[in-house]
Amino acid sequence: MNTLNRFLIKKYVGPFIFTFLISLFILLMQFVWKYVDDLVGKGLEWWIILKLMVLVSATLVSLALPLAILLSSLMTFGNLGENFELTALKAAGVSLGRIMLPIALFCFMLCGLAFYFSNNILPIANLKMRSLLYDITNKRPELSIRPGVFNNGLEGYVIKIGSKDKNGEWMQDVVIYDLTQKLGNERVLIAQKAQMKKRTGQGFLELVLYNGKSYTVVNQRRNSAGRSYPMIRETFEKESILFDLNEFKLNRSDESLFKRNYQMLTLGQLENALDTLNINLKGEQHRVINNMLRSEMLSFLKHGKQKPKKVNDELKGSETINNRTIFNDSSIFNQIPQFNEQTGNKKSFKIKDKSNVLINFNIQDQQKILASADQVIRSSKSVLEYSKEGYRVQKEVIRRHEIEWHRKFTLSFACFLMFLIGAPLGAIVKRGGLGIPVVLSVVFFIVYHMISITGEKIVRESVTSAFNGMWLSSMILLPIGLFLAYQAATDSRVFEFAAYVRFFKRFKKK
Repeated sequence: MNTLNRFLIKKYVGPFIFTFLISLFILLMQFVWKYVDDLVGKGLEWWIILKLMVLVSATLVSLALPLAILLSSLMTFGNLGENFELTALKAAGVSLGRIMLPIALFCFMLCGLAFYFSNNILPIANLKMRSLLYDITNKRPELSIRPGVFNNGLEGYVIKIGSKDKNGEWMQDVVIYDLTQKLGNERVLIAQKAQMKKRTGQGFLELVLYNGKSYTVVNQRRNSAGRSYPMIRETFEKESILFDLNEFKLNRSDESLFKRNYQMLTLGQLENALDTLNINLKGEQHRVINNMLRSEMLSFLKHGKQKPKKVNDELKGSETINNRTIFNDSSIFNQIPQFNEQTGNKKSFKIKDKSNVLINFNIQDQQKILASADQVIRSSKSVLEYSKEGYRVQKEVIRRHEIEWHRKFTLSFACFLMFLIGAPLGAIVKRGGLGIPVVLSVVFFIVYHMISITGEKIVRESVTSAFNGMWLSSMILLPIGLFLAYQAATDSRVFEFAAYVRFFKRFKKK
């Protein structure tokens, strides 16, 4: 590596690390703000919160990395232009492409690392983060008794206290409602003071009551005379209540319950899952079609030339089973079997009007035929509607797997795309620092992110294919990046306000 390459890499690595950490921190704070209600007030150990923050940071790399590459590229080439280092290199015969080459190779390396990360590390991080977040959000709050408020943090009890000391160990004017029998306020305890302490090594929380009374309802039914409820009143000097501390511990779920989610799969696992889902979908389609072909009406049409059964029924050529009229013979489009009830003989006759088969029957038979057909159609319609909903759900699952498959590649390409936009834009603007580069980076990144979200949404709604939707943002921004690269290579002044002022002055004179 020659001196120029080392100089450019050093110029780029520092801003890249700085902007990456800043972007990651901002996205992490957004997550904390979203889930602050689920994290605060549950007595979580510091290492659990730290582990969650590390896992969340790993899942946010896919957003922070492209933004950091875009911002650092803008800052690096903006600083080179502002300090006239870019001008000096061009004056020495070094083209802009040669200047961008070492940083481009560094970004290509980042693209490879991004693909490896999204395919191998990100699924594991998503799995552990989702399972830990699920356990935290379902954890019961830690006991925190506040004076003057009814506290229900302990299962089966409601506690109200008048005051407590600084350590929260001793409490005054304690009222406890015992709801463990789930019959209402069947027992109430009142004490002048109480002490809250943990039994070391036993896993219990002990509440010791001093100088109090207890009231227990014996029968909650009021008698005919309307007298008060019978109750038992007891006086005590000391009484203890034990609570199981396991209720307040963080119970971890089995991570294997989350492994089948599409966000927890690698590229190969996604391909296998897609093959399985498509095979299951086709099998479901064939099953529905076969069931429809076996239905009463379609079976009647399909096997219409079979010899009719001899049945003694009011409707010729049909039989009634469980109050349902079923056609046994179906030469209804060729000939109609007619049953002679007096002689028991069958004879056939040609259909008089094939365009309207019903006119060959009397009114009573027509009504029965129509009722039976209506019942078959309603049943078939219900089956199709149910199958349609199942088909929609399965297609949505397939589309989500396809989205995740393409996301493995779009992250890597986004890193290259952000460099292709940021480096020429910085060379054109020629402004370093955190002013204009930050504004331009945020604008381009928001545009990229909004297009990506829109493309993903239209894929989920089956408006377009997964390829078109997931690569929509890249297809839109790639021509912009190539245009900026061309403008930077030709020393364009497309972003210089003074150039537009001079142009309009010349236009005004003419």
